[in-house]
This record gives sequence, C-alpha cells and structure tokens, in this order.
Amino acid sequence: MLLGSIDISFTQNKSLIDRLKAGSRNLILQSNLFGLSYETFELDEFLSSGSVTFKNTGIGAGLGITLKDITAVKEGTEFVLSFSYKKVDGTITSFGGFLEPQWKCTEFYVDGMLQPSLTSGVFVPDDMNIHKVVIKLIRTAAPKDATTNGVILLQPNIGLATIATIDFSGLMMVEGTMEANWSPAPEDISNILGGLSDDVTGLKDATQPERIVQTVLLDPSFISVFNQKVDIEDVEDMATVTDVDTKISENKQYIDTQVAGVTEKVNVVSSSLERSVLDIQAKFKLAKGVNLLRNSTGWFGTDFYEVTGVMRNLGDLELENLGIGHAIYSPKDSRLIAKQVVQVKPDTFYSLSTFLKKPNGTGNALVCIYDQNNIKRYEIGLGTDNGNSQGYGLRIANFKTNASQTQLTVSFECDLNVEGFFAGTMLNEGPTALQWSSHSEEIANTNIQMNLNGMKIKGSDGGYTIMSPSEFAGYYPVLNEETNKMTMERIFTLNGDTTEVNKIQAKRGIAMGLMAILPTANGWAFVRNG
Repeated sequence: MLLGSIDISFTQNKSLIDRLKAGSRNLILQSNLFGLSYETFELDEFLSSGSVTFKNTGIGAGLGITLKDITAVKEGTEFVLSFSYKKVDGTITSFGGFLEPQWKCTEFYVDGMLQPSLTSGVFVPDDMNIHKVVIKLIRTAAPKDATTNGVILLQPNIGLATIATIDFSGLMMVEGTMEANWSPAPEDISNILGGLSDDVTGLKDATQPERIVQTVLLDPSFISVFNQKVDIEDVEDMATVTDVDTKISENKQYIDTQVAGVTEKVNVVSSSLERSVLDIQAKFKLAKGVNLLRNSTGWFGTDFYEVTGVMRNLGDLELENLGIGHAIYSPKDSRLIAKQVVQVKPDTFYSLSTFLKKPNGTGNALVCIYDQNNIKRYEIGLGTDNGNSQGYGLRIANFKTNASQTQLTVSFECDLNVEGFFAGTMLNEGPTALQWSSHSEEIANTNIQMNLNGMKIKGSDGGYTIMSPSEFAGYYPVLNEETNKMTMERIFTLNGDTTEVNKIQAKRGIAMGLMAILPTANGWAFVRNG
C-alpha cells in the first residue's frame, strides 16, 4: 500500500468526521435502510453524503427506514426527518409515505410548503430539480425492544404504478423539533475509523526501510541502473526533461482550448434541449391538462349531475390554500349520490383523482367509476374500515377502458351520518393523474358562472339573470303570501316577441302605439300618443 493512497483515504474520511456535529446526532445508519419493491437500490454514496439511489417497480414501492437505537425514547418524543430528492429518469407525479403505528406525522413540508397529508401523498412537479422534504414525527407508543421501533417508508409515486429513478440525499433524522444539516451516524463513523486504523497499521509496516528495499529489489520489473553502461548512440535521440516539460505544456494548452469549445457547444445543445422539453411539456399540459368532469367543484350547483340526497358547494380558506377554492360537500344528515355521465374513448388509459376530507362518521365517502352497464369498476376515497381524516388527502386511481366502452359514470357517494368533502376532482386522459383544472368549457368567478348551458349573473341583492339557449330571464327572492317564506320567482322573461314581467315602475309614462299613459296630479291619464 502506498503513502499517497492512505493520504487520499484519510482526506476523504476526514471530511466525514468534520461533519459530525454535537447535538445533531443522525439516527439513520446505513444498515437501517432497505428497499421495498425496487429495481435499483444503491448505497454507494450514503457514507459520504447520505445519498441513496432508488428505482421503484410499482404500487407499494418505497425506501424504508427502520431505526434500531431509539428503544429508550418515551411516548410523545418528537423527531424531524429531512432529505432532498431529485428525479433521475422516469415520471414522478406524487410523493408520500407509509408509517407503522408507532409513528404519527404532525407536519409534512415539500419545498417549504406545508402539505395536507404524508400518508395520502401530494402532487409534485415532474421535473429534474432538487426538492427539499421535511417530515415532523412523534412517537405514539414507547417501544419495548429493538424489533418494535416501526418502519418509515418514503414513497415516490405513492399509490401509482408509475416508474421513476430517484436520488435521495442528505437523509437525516434527529430527535427534537428542528431539522439539522446532514452528518453521518456516529456508528458509521466508527466503522470508517476502524477501516482507516487498519490502513494506517499496514502503512506503518510497509514503510520500514528494510521492507521498502526488499519490495523494490524483489519486484520483477526492477532493473538496476548499474547493470551496464549506457551507449551514447542509444540516448542521443531521447528527450531531455526540459523537452518533456515544454511538450506537456503545449499539449495541455491545446487540449484546454479544444475542451472549452466542446463544453460551450454542449452547453448550447443542453440549453436547446431543455427549452424543447419545457415547450413539449407545456403543450402537453395545454392539450391534455383539461378536466373531463364538468362542475367538478360543485360551483354550478347540481348542474350536469343526477343527484339523490343533498349536494352542496363549499368554499373556505383551507380550500383556497389547496389551490382549488371550492368543494362538493355532503352534510352529515343526508346520504349523497351524485352521478355524471362522461364520454370516453375505447381502449384508453384514464386517471381519476380527488382531494378528500372525511372528518367524522363510520361509513363511506367515495368517488366511484361505473361502466356503461352500470357496474362499479373503480373507487377512491375512505371506506367504512379506512377511518377519518381531518385534512384533505389525495386519492388516485388509474384505469383503462375496454375495447367497446364509449362512456362511463362518475359518482360521488357519501353515506348517511358521514360528512364528506370532495375537492379538485379530476378525470383526465392518460395514465398520469394531472393537477386539477376546470373543464375546458367552464369559466367561473364570484358573480359570473358560464358553461355549456349558458351564463348566470348574480346580483348583490340575491337575484340573478340567466342567458341560455332555453331562456333569457331574471329571478329574485319574493315573499310567498301562502307559505310566508321567501321563494325564488321569475320576475321577467323573453317569450318569443313578448316580454313578460311581474311588475313595472314607470316614472314619466307608458307609450303603446297611438295611446300613451301619463301621470297627472290625481293619477293617470290616457291620452293620444304624439
């Protein structure tokens, strides 16, 4: 073993030792990591940067962490798990995780943004940028032995069969409420130091004077310079040290010049390719990023749905923060079935997704897909045995229509005594669930609603005007004298060549052909018009 290689080994491992900081003990050892349903699981860079390369093979895959050195922690102890991830290849559309019962996630951040749920997953951009993830955890039960610490599973493309290769880096888990910069676990440092100690011992033995002489003299390639005299004719064409140095300098300058040109061209090509990919991605989202489901947030009331029960629309700050604004809401005292028929292509992949909140109740809150024979094929949501959720969680299903299928039915279903909130429900063509958007024929804001049926303009006093192919009319809440309740009545309408109205208030008069009605001091006067 040469002194140079020992020096390099020591230098590399010195950087690991320097990064071990008091107060930020990393609980993740290299031996704590395992892969679930993977094609690639590489730990070559873990001891130097906390990096793992992982490629999933389908639904349920993930990078697993099982801790072995926290048996003494008490129930309620807090931890912070932090890392970065970057897509290497494939497609990534969501990120989430699985926790065994010993763990509970209290906060989940992606790129500094608080997310609704770790176990339900969230949409993430399909790019090759580095994204930072911070997960705050709490122990729900103190472990009895080293086999009950509980597994933490990190899952790119959670709930999907989409394949992606992901580079995890800076995997760091510390006790407390604050994240820490990555440093290797002390146990891993001990293993590195043990190997370094063996290297130093070998170096000490190999650098004894008698060992050096013995090594050189016994090497088969060694030929002593004193074996014979050198003939001048044999060396007159050989280069001097100065000649060699000059040639090396010339070659280095030439190579640097050529490489600089190549690097510049590669950068130009890379930039061009990156722009092309972004253009293609943008065009794809414009072409395919539309919702096939009309009135997906319930903003237009029950339009486009066949409703049994009570279907309401809800808008609040939580939904605004989710980036959707409104949700279909089923109150607890009513059972909801809201169905909509959607035209589809045969033998084609589709994706269904929704953000669901089911804060109470023991029944179902589901979005279901029925085929054209009214047979349920797929469902997403929270069933009777899946518990409740205080926040909105992402639910996704991917499916393929059969060779003869031209339509399907999307059905929102919520049992009696169950409160259900369905936000951002999206049905799009393709095997990847896209971020929510409205239907391509819908425009909606606070006072104006416009869709394929026409336009509704709301007034600030509770009335509204409808302009559609079937009617042009105005509505207003009026006191019903029989029931003594306010009911919405049609105030005016265009009926062919006749305008029908309930009331008219004229200040200066009414003209009808040759006759006019004008106000007088004591009432009205019927006079000749003109």
